[in-house]
Amino acid sequence: MTYDNPNIKQEEKTKKLKILHILLLIVIAVTHVNCNGMENKKYEWLPTECAPKMYPVWIVSGYFSSEEKIVAFVPNYDFVDNGWGKHGSTELVGSELKSLPDELFIEWFSFTENKFYKGTFSLPKDTIIALMERGFPVIDKRLHQTYRYLLVGLAPGGTVAVWLRSSDGWVTEVGHYQAEETTRTLESFLGELRTWGWVQELDMDPKDVTQEDFRNSFLYKNESRAGRHLDSIQGKIPFGLWDKYREKFLFRVRMDYDDPNAMTDRIKSEYYNGEEEYMQIYPQNDNGFKKRARIRFFNTYWSFGRTLKETTVMMDETELMEAYNTLYEGNPDREIELRVHVNKENNFIRLWLSDPHAEYPRELELTKAYIKIYPVDENDRHRYIAFREEFKDMYNQ
Repeated sequence: MTYDNPNIKQEEKTKKLKILHILLLIVIAVTHVNCNGMENKKYEWLPTECAPKMYPVWIVSGYFSSEEKIVAFVPNYDFVDNGWGKHGSTELVGSELKSLPDELFIEWFSFTENKFYKGTFSLPKDTIIALMERGFPVIDKRLHQTYRYLLVGLAPGGTVAVWLRSSDGWVTEVGHYQAEETTRTLESFLGELRTWGWVQELDMDPKDVTQEDFRNSFLYKNESRAGRHLDSIQGKIPFGLWDKYREKFLFRVRMDYDDPNAMTDRIKSEYYNGEEEYMQIYPQNDNGFKKRARIRFFNTYWSFGRTLKETTVMMDETELMEAYNTLYEGNPDREIELRVHVNKENNFIRLWLSDPHAEYPRELELTKAYIKIYPVDENDRHRYIAFREEFKDMYNQ
Protein backbone atom coordinates (compact mmCIF):
# COMPACT_ATOMS: atom_id res chain seq x y z
CA MET A 1 0.00 0.00 0.00
CA THR A 2 1.29 3.48 -0.92
CA TYR A 3 0.52 6.77 0.80
CA ASP A 4 0.56 10.26 -0.73
CA ASN A 5 2.93 12.63 0.99
CA PRO A 6 0.82 15.69 1.98
CA ASN A 7 3.88 17.94 1.96
CA ILE A 8 4.65 17.08 -1.67
CA LYS A 9 1.02 17.75 -2.63
CA GLN A 10 1.14 21.13 -0.93
CA GLU A 11 4.38 22.02 -2.72
CA GLU A 12 2.88 21.11 -6.11
CA LYS A 13 -0.22 23.14 -5.34
CA THR A 14 1.94 26.11 -4.32
CA LYS A 15 3.97 25.85 -7.55
CA LYS A 16 0.81 25.80 -9.68
CA LEU A 17 -0.55 28.85 -7.89
CA LYS A 18 2.72 30.69 -8.46
CA ILE A 19 2.67 29.81 -12.16
CA LEU A 20 -0.95 30.99 -12.47
CA HIS A 21 -0.06 34.16 -10.62
CA ILE A 22 2.87 34.84 -12.95
CA LEU A 23 0.72 34.17 -16.04
CA LEU A 24 -1.96 36.51 -14.72
CA LEU A 25 0.62 39.25 -14.16
CA ILE A 26 1.90 38.75 -17.72
CA VAL A 27 -1.62 39.04 -19.16
CA ILE A 28 -2.29 42.19 -17.12
CA ALA A 29 1.05 43.71 -18.20
CA VAL A 30 0.46 42.96 -21.90
CA THR A 31 -3.08 44.32 -21.71
CA HIS A 32 -1.83 47.46 -19.97
CA VAL A 33 0.84 48.00 -22.65
CA ASN A 34 -1.69 47.49 -25.46
CA CYS A 35 -4.22 49.83 -23.86
CA ASN A 36 -1.58 52.48 -23.27
CA GLY A 37 -0.46 52.08 -26.88
CA MET A 38 -4.00 52.71 -28.12
CA GLU A 39 -4.47 55.60 -25.70
CA ASN A 40 -1.33 57.29 -26.98
CA LYS A 41 -1.82 56.48 -30.66
CA LYS A 42 -2.47 59.45 -32.92
CA TYR A 43 -5.02 59.56 -35.74
CA GLU A 44 -5.71 61.72 -38.76
CA TRP A 45 -8.90 63.63 -37.95
CA LEU A 46 -10.43 67.10 -38.13
CA PRO A 47 -13.16 68.86 -36.13
CA THR A 48 -16.29 70.12 -37.86
CA GLU A 49 -19.72 71.41 -36.83
CA CYS A 50 -23.44 71.37 -37.67
CA ALA A 51 -26.87 72.60 -36.60
CA PRO A 52 -30.38 71.64 -37.77
CA LYS A 53 -31.67 73.42 -40.85
CA MET A 54 -33.84 76.41 -39.88
CA TYR A 55 -32.29 76.51 -36.39
CA PRO A 56 -28.98 78.31 -36.99
CA VAL A 57 -26.22 78.94 -34.48
CA TRP A 58 -22.95 80.80 -34.25
CA ILE A 59 -20.19 79.09 -32.29
CA VAL A 60 -18.48 81.52 -29.91
CA SER A 61 -15.67 79.12 -29.06
CA GLY A 62 -15.08 75.39 -28.83
CA TYR A 63 -12.30 72.86 -28.62
CA PHE A 64 -11.51 69.19 -28.13
CA SER A 65 -8.97 68.32 -25.44
CA SER A 66 -7.03 65.28 -24.29
CA GLU A 67 -5.69 65.05 -20.75
CA GLU A 68 -6.55 68.74 -20.30
CA LYS A 69 -4.53 69.79 -23.36
CA ILE A 70 -6.29 71.31 -26.38
CA VAL A 71 -5.80 69.13 -29.45
CA ALA A 72 -8.16 70.87 -31.93
CA PHE A 73 -10.49 73.89 -32.10
CA VAL A 74 -14.07 73.61 -33.38
CA PRO A 75 -14.51 76.02 -36.36
CA ASN A 76 -16.26 79.19 -35.20
CA TYR A 77 -16.30 81.67 -38.05
CA ASP A 78 -19.59 81.09 -39.84
CA PHE A 79 -23.38 81.02 -39.59
CA VAL A 80 -24.21 77.30 -39.11
CA ASP A 81 -27.46 75.60 -40.20
CA ASN A 82 -26.20 72.90 -42.55
CA GLY A 83 -28.32 70.03 -41.24
CA TRP A 84 -28.24 67.63 -38.29
CA GLY A 85 -25.27 65.27 -38.62
CA LYS A 86 -24.02 66.93 -41.81
CA HIS A 87 -20.45 67.94 -42.57
CA GLY A 88 -19.65 71.58 -41.82
CA SER A 89 -16.54 73.69 -42.15
CA THR A 90 -13.00 72.54 -41.42
CA GLU A 91 -9.78 74.28 -40.62
CA LEU A 92 -6.37 72.71 -41.32
CA VAL A 93 -4.28 73.85 -38.37
CA GLY A 94 -1.43 71.99 -36.73
CA SER A 95 -0.45 68.38 -37.27
CA GLU A 96 -2.68 66.07 -39.31
CA LEU A 97 -2.05 63.33 -36.73
CA LYS A 98 -3.60 64.14 -33.36
CA SER A 99 -4.52 62.41 -30.13
CA LEU A 100 -8.18 61.51 -29.81
CA PRO A 101 -9.98 63.71 -27.28
CA ASP A 102 -11.57 62.83 -23.98
CA GLU A 103 -13.37 66.16 -23.51
CA LEU A 104 -15.30 68.81 -25.46
CA PHE A 105 -15.86 72.45 -24.53
CA ILE A 106 -18.39 74.41 -26.59
CA GLU A 107 -20.12 77.82 -26.32
CA TRP A 108 -22.58 79.13 -28.90
CA PHE A 109 -25.35 81.57 -29.73
CA SER A 110 -28.72 80.14 -30.80
CA PHE A 111 -30.32 82.59 -33.24
CA THR A 112 -33.86 81.21 -33.08
CA GLU A 113 -33.87 81.30 -29.27
CA ASN A 114 -31.79 84.48 -28.88
CA LYS A 115 -29.75 82.68 -26.21
CA PHE A 116 -26.18 81.67 -25.41
CA TYR A 117 -25.29 78.13 -24.26
CA LYS A 118 -22.09 76.48 -23.12
CA GLY A 119 -20.81 73.30 -21.52
CA THR A 120 -17.86 70.99 -20.95
CA PHE A 121 -18.49 67.30 -21.65
CA SER A 122 -16.60 64.04 -21.18
CA LEU A 123 -16.24 61.97 -24.35
CA PRO A 124 -16.17 58.15 -24.49
CA LYS A 125 -12.56 57.92 -25.65
CA ASP A 126 -12.42 54.10 -25.56
CA THR A 127 -15.47 53.91 -27.81
CA ILE A 128 -14.02 56.47 -30.21
CA ILE A 129 -10.72 54.55 -30.39
CA ALA A 130 -12.53 51.26 -31.06
CA LEU A 131 -14.59 52.80 -33.89
CA MET A 132 -11.53 54.46 -35.43
CA GLU A 133 -9.63 51.18 -35.34
CA ARG A 134 -12.49 49.12 -36.77
CA GLY A 135 -13.31 51.43 -39.68
CA PHE A 136 -15.45 50.13 -42.56
CA PRO A 137 -15.32 49.04 -46.22
CA VAL A 138 -15.69 51.78 -48.83
CA ILE A 139 -17.61 50.70 -51.91
CA ASP A 140 -16.65 53.48 -54.31
CA LYS A 141 -12.91 53.17 -53.71
CA ARG A 142 -12.74 49.45 -52.89
CA LEU A 143 -10.72 50.24 -49.79
CA HIS A 144 -11.08 49.82 -46.07
CA GLN A 145 -11.12 53.22 -44.42
CA THR A 146 -11.97 54.83 -41.11
CA TYR A 147 -13.58 58.00 -39.79
CA ARG A 148 -12.10 61.37 -40.71
CA TYR A 149 -14.01 63.94 -38.62
CA LEU A 150 -15.28 64.58 -35.12
CA LEU A 151 -18.55 66.42 -35.71
CA VAL A 152 -20.24 68.62 -33.08
CA GLY A 153 -23.99 69.24 -33.43
CA LEU A 154 -25.86 72.04 -31.64
CA ALA A 155 -29.66 72.09 -31.44
CA PRO A 156 -32.32 74.21 -29.67
CA GLY A 157 -32.63 73.85 -25.94
CA GLY A 158 -28.90 73.34 -25.45
CA THR A 159 -28.75 69.89 -27.07
CA VAL A 160 -25.22 68.80 -28.03
CA ALA A 161 -24.36 65.72 -30.07
CA VAL A 162 -20.98 64.36 -31.18
CA TRP A 163 -20.50 61.98 -34.09
CA LEU A 164 -17.64 60.32 -35.88
CA ARG A 165 -18.03 61.10 -39.58
CA SER A 166 -16.23 59.67 -42.59
CA SER A 167 -15.54 61.08 -46.04
CA ASP A 168 -17.48 58.16 -47.53
CA GLY A 169 -20.94 58.05 -46.01
CA TRP A 170 -20.59 56.67 -42.49
CA VAL A 171 -21.72 58.68 -39.45
CA THR A 172 -21.88 57.21 -35.94
CA GLU A 173 -23.04 59.02 -32.81
CA VAL A 174 -20.62 58.78 -29.88
CA GLY A 175 -22.07 61.31 -27.45
CA HIS A 176 -25.20 63.26 -26.53
CA TYR A 177 -25.23 66.03 -23.92
CA GLN A 178 -27.14 68.90 -22.37
CA ALA A 179 -25.54 72.37 -22.21
CA GLU A 180 -26.55 75.14 -19.82
CA GLU A 181 -27.92 78.52 -20.80
CA THR A 182 -25.39 81.25 -20.07
CA THR A 183 -25.06 85.02 -20.26
CA ARG A 184 -22.50 86.86 -22.33
CA THR A 185 -22.11 90.51 -23.22
CA LEU A 186 -22.95 91.20 -26.81
CA GLU A 187 -20.03 93.60 -26.95
CA SER A 188 -17.53 90.81 -26.30
CA PHE A 189 -19.25 88.56 -28.85
CA LEU A 190 -19.41 91.22 -31.57
CA GLY A 191 -15.84 92.18 -30.79
CA GLU A 192 -14.74 88.68 -31.88
CA LEU A 193 -16.91 88.89 -34.99
CA ARG A 194 -15.40 92.23 -36.03
CA THR A 195 -12.17 90.38 -36.75
CA TRP A 196 -13.98 88.68 -39.62
CA GLY A 197 -15.84 91.76 -40.74
CA TRP A 198 -19.30 90.40 -39.99
CA VAL A 199 -20.55 93.36 -37.98
CA GLN A 200 -20.02 95.69 -40.93
CA GLU A 201 -22.73 93.75 -42.77
CA LEU A 202 -25.30 95.15 -40.33
CA ASP A 203 -24.84 98.67 -41.77
CA MET A 204 -24.88 100.06 -38.25
CA ASP A 205 -22.39 101.58 -35.89
CA PRO A 206 -21.13 98.62 -33.78
CA LYS A 207 -21.73 100.50 -30.53
CA ASP A 208 -25.42 100.85 -31.43
CA VAL A 209 -25.97 97.18 -32.28
CA THR A 210 -28.24 95.32 -29.85
CA GLN A 211 -28.46 91.57 -29.50
CA GLU A 212 -31.87 91.67 -31.17
CA ASP A 213 -30.40 93.66 -34.12
CA PHE A 214 -27.63 91.14 -34.53
CA ARG A 215 -30.00 88.17 -34.30
CA ASN A 216 -32.55 89.53 -36.76
CA SER A 217 -29.92 90.62 -39.24
CA PHE A 218 -28.64 87.09 -39.63
CA LEU A 219 -32.03 85.42 -39.43
CA TYR A 220 -33.60 87.57 -42.16
CA LYS A 221 -30.77 89.02 -44.24
CA ASN A 222 -28.10 86.35 -44.43
CA GLU A 223 -29.73 84.35 -47.24
CA SER A 224 -31.35 82.29 -44.51
CA ARG A 225 -34.93 81.03 -44.43
CA ALA A 226 -34.70 80.50 -40.68
CA GLY A 227 -36.46 83.74 -39.79
CA ARG A 228 -39.39 83.05 -42.11
CA HIS A 229 -39.57 79.51 -40.77
CA LEU A 230 -39.63 80.79 -37.20
CA ASP A 231 -42.44 83.16 -38.12
CA SER A 232 -44.39 80.34 -39.78
CA ILE A 233 -44.28 78.19 -36.64
CA GLN A 234 -45.07 81.27 -34.50
CA GLY A 235 -41.88 80.84 -32.51
CA LYS A 236 -42.91 77.39 -31.27
CA ILE A 237 -39.51 75.70 -31.40
CA PRO A 238 -39.83 71.89 -31.10
CA PHE A 239 -37.65 71.48 -28.01
CA GLY A 240 -36.84 67.83 -27.31
CA LEU A 241 -37.27 66.79 -30.95
CA TRP A 242 -33.58 65.97 -31.35
CA ASP A 243 -33.74 63.79 -28.25
CA LYS A 244 -36.71 61.95 -29.75
CA TYR A 245 -34.74 61.45 -32.97
CA ARG A 246 -32.28 59.32 -30.98
CA GLU A 247 -34.84 56.60 -30.22
CA LYS A 248 -33.78 53.31 -31.80
CA PHE A 249 -35.71 50.30 -33.05
CA LEU A 250 -34.93 46.86 -34.45
CA PHE A 251 -35.13 47.69 -38.14
CA ARG A 252 -33.88 46.82 -41.60
CA VAL A 253 -34.48 47.75 -45.24
CA ARG A 254 -35.55 44.87 -47.49
CA MET A 255 -35.52 45.11 -51.28
CA ASP A 256 -38.38 43.19 -52.90
CA TYR A 257 -38.13 42.67 -56.69
CA ASP A 258 -40.71 41.33 -59.14
CA ASP A 259 -37.87 40.82 -61.64
CA PRO A 260 -36.09 37.53 -60.72
CA ASN A 261 -32.85 38.86 -62.24
CA ALA A 262 -32.72 41.98 -60.07
CA MET A 263 -30.19 42.17 -57.25
CA THR A 264 -29.14 44.81 -54.74
CA ASP A 265 -25.68 46.33 -55.13
CA ARG A 266 -25.78 48.61 -52.09
CA ILE A 267 -28.07 50.50 -49.74
CA LYS A 268 -27.00 53.74 -48.08
CA SER A 269 -29.28 54.96 -45.31
CA GLU A 270 -29.53 58.17 -43.31
CA TYR A 271 -31.41 58.49 -40.04
CA TYR A 272 -33.11 61.30 -38.16
CA ASN A 273 -30.49 61.16 -35.38
CA GLY A 274 -27.79 62.18 -37.89
CA GLU A 275 -26.27 58.72 -38.33
CA GLU A 276 -25.53 57.28 -41.77
CA GLU A 277 -24.43 53.83 -42.93
CA TYR A 278 -24.05 51.53 -45.88
CA MET A 279 -26.42 48.74 -44.92
CA GLN A 280 -25.07 45.25 -45.28
CA ILE A 281 -26.01 42.69 -47.90
CA TYR A 282 -27.12 40.19 -45.33
CA PRO A 283 -25.22 36.89 -45.08
CA GLN A 284 -27.27 33.75 -44.55
CA ASN A 285 -26.72 33.79 -40.78
CA ASP A 286 -27.84 37.41 -40.34
CA ASN A 287 -31.36 38.69 -40.90
CA GLY A 288 -30.13 42.30 -41.04
CA PHE A 289 -32.14 43.64 -38.11
CA LYS A 290 -30.23 46.11 -35.97
CA LYS A 291 -31.07 48.91 -33.53
CA ARG A 292 -31.40 52.00 -35.72
CA ALA A 293 -33.00 55.41 -35.40
CA ARG A 294 -35.96 56.26 -37.64
CA ILE A 295 -34.93 56.22 -41.28
CA ARG A 296 -34.99 59.61 -43.00
CA PHE A 297 -33.49 58.91 -46.41
CA PHE A 298 -32.02 56.05 -48.36
CA ASN A 299 -30.26 55.54 -51.65
CA THR A 300 -29.83 52.19 -53.37
CA TYR A 301 -28.30 50.76 -56.53
CA TRP A 302 -29.77 47.62 -58.04
CA SER A 303 -28.88 45.72 -61.18
CA PHE A 304 -30.77 43.45 -63.56
CA GLY A 305 -28.96 41.88 -66.49
CA ARG A 306 -26.43 44.44 -67.70
CA THR A 307 -28.42 47.42 -66.42
CA LEU A 308 -27.90 49.33 -63.19
CA LYS A 309 -30.40 51.76 -61.65
CA GLU A 310 -30.33 54.06 -58.67
CA THR A 311 -33.14 55.32 -56.49
CA THR A 312 -33.25 58.03 -53.83
CA VAL A 313 -36.07 58.12 -51.28
CA MET A 314 -36.81 60.96 -48.85
CA MET A 315 -39.38 60.15 -46.17
CA ASP A 316 -42.25 62.38 -45.13
CA GLU A 317 -41.50 62.92 -41.45
CA THR A 318 -45.08 63.14 -40.19
CA GLU A 319 -46.17 60.02 -42.09
CA LEU A 320 -43.11 58.07 -41.00
CA MET A 321 -43.44 58.99 -37.32
CA GLU A 322 -47.08 57.85 -37.31
CA ALA A 323 -46.20 54.60 -39.09
CA TYR A 324 -43.46 53.80 -36.55
CA ASN A 325 -45.89 54.45 -33.69
CA THR A 326 -48.48 52.15 -35.27
CA LEU A 327 -46.17 49.26 -36.18
CA TYR A 328 -43.89 49.22 -33.13
CA GLU A 329 -46.70 49.92 -30.63
CA GLY A 330 -44.22 51.18 -28.05
CA ASN A 331 -41.96 48.11 -28.32
CA PRO A 332 -38.64 49.09 -29.98
CA ASP A 333 -37.49 45.43 -29.89
CA ARG A 334 -40.16 44.36 -32.36
CA GLU A 335 -38.59 43.55 -35.76
CA ILE A 336 -40.03 45.88 -38.41
CA GLU A 337 -38.71 46.42 -41.94
CA LEU A 338 -39.02 48.98 -44.68
CA ARG A 339 -40.12 46.87 -47.66
CA VAL A 340 -39.06 48.47 -50.93
CA HIS A 341 -41.06 46.86 -53.74
CA VAL A 342 -39.71 47.28 -57.29
CA ASN A 343 -42.00 46.29 -60.18
CA LYS A 344 -41.05 43.83 -62.93
CA GLU A 345 -40.12 46.63 -65.34
CA ASN A 346 -37.73 48.12 -62.73
CA ASN A 347 -39.23 51.59 -63.19
CA PHE A 348 -41.66 51.97 -60.27
CA ILE A 349 -41.23 51.66 -56.50
CA ARG A 350 -43.69 51.41 -53.62
CA LEU A 351 -42.82 51.47 -49.90
CA TRP A 352 -44.32 49.71 -46.90
CA LEU A 353 -43.39 49.67 -43.24
CA SER A 354 -43.99 46.01 -42.53
CA ASP A 355 -44.00 43.36 -39.80
CA PRO A 356 -42.51 40.29 -41.54
CA HIS A 357 -43.34 37.98 -38.61
CA ALA A 358 -47.07 38.70 -38.44
CA GLU A 359 -49.34 35.71 -39.07
CA TYR A 360 -51.46 37.91 -41.31
CA PRO A 361 -50.14 40.77 -43.47
CA ARG A 362 -49.49 43.76 -41.24
CA GLU A 363 -48.01 46.72 -43.04
CA LEU A 364 -48.57 50.39 -43.81
CA GLU A 365 -47.86 51.88 -47.23
CA LEU A 366 -45.83 55.08 -47.18
CA THR A 367 -47.42 57.16 -49.92
CA LYS A 368 -45.97 60.59 -49.14
CA ALA A 369 -42.27 59.77 -49.54
CA TYR A 370 -40.39 61.45 -52.39
CA ILE A 371 -39.04 58.73 -54.74
CA LYS A 372 -36.76 59.26 -57.73
CA ILE A 373 -35.25 56.61 -60.06
CA TYR A 374 -32.17 57.21 -62.23
CA PRO A 375 -30.36 55.13 -64.86
CA VAL A 376 -26.67 54.41 -64.06
CA ASP A 377 -23.71 53.73 -66.31
CA GLU A 378 -22.89 50.04 -66.83
CA ASN A 379 -19.29 50.53 -65.67
CA ASP A 380 -20.57 51.39 -62.20
CA ARG A 381 -22.38 48.08 -62.01
CA HIS A 382 -19.15 46.15 -62.53
CA ARG A 383 -17.41 48.26 -59.91
CA TYR A 384 -19.98 47.42 -57.23
CA ILE A 385 -20.13 43.73 -58.12
CA ALA A 386 -16.32 43.53 -58.05
CA PHE A 387 -16.19 45.22 -54.66
CA ARG A 388 -18.78 42.92 -53.17
CA GLU A 389 -16.90 39.82 -54.33
CA GLU A 390 -13.45 41.05 -53.33
CA PHE A 391 -14.47 42.21 -49.87
CA LYS A 392 -17.43 39.90 -49.21
CA ASP A 393 -16.13 38.65 -45.82
CA MET A 394 -15.53 42.15 -44.53
CA TYR A 395 -18.67 43.55 -46.16
CA ASN A 396 -20.91 40.98 -44.46
CA GLN A 397 -19.61 41.54 -40.93
